[in-house]
Amino acid sequence: LLKTLDEPINEYVPNSHIVNKFEKVLDAMVYELYFKEEFQSKKIAFISYAKEDYQAIEQIENETKKIEIVLNAYDTLSQTKNKIRNNLMLMWIDLPDLITPIGRSL
Repeated sequence: LLKTLDEPINEYVPNSHIVNKFEKVLDAMVYELYFKEEFQSKKIAFISYAKEDYQAIEQIENETKKIEIVLNAYDTLSQTKNKIRNNLMLMWIDLPDLITPIGRSL
């Protein structure tokens, strides 16, 4: 959705930055699936929090409503006490031997 828009949805943040943030969350969710035990041992989670924080947009036809939902999700992710945001940082600190090689290959 954001990759196809010409206009930014946030006057202060480029759409490319917002897309990048969500791609990092998606990557982390995939890591959690592949390395479930390691993530659980460090109490790092993404999938359960994503279910709490994000609203699905695939069934919504109104483009303006979709953009509003994406912007709200980005705002939620940007909050300093957001669990997904904080776990993204913790993942690199607590699981460096696991995550760093993957991060280098991207």
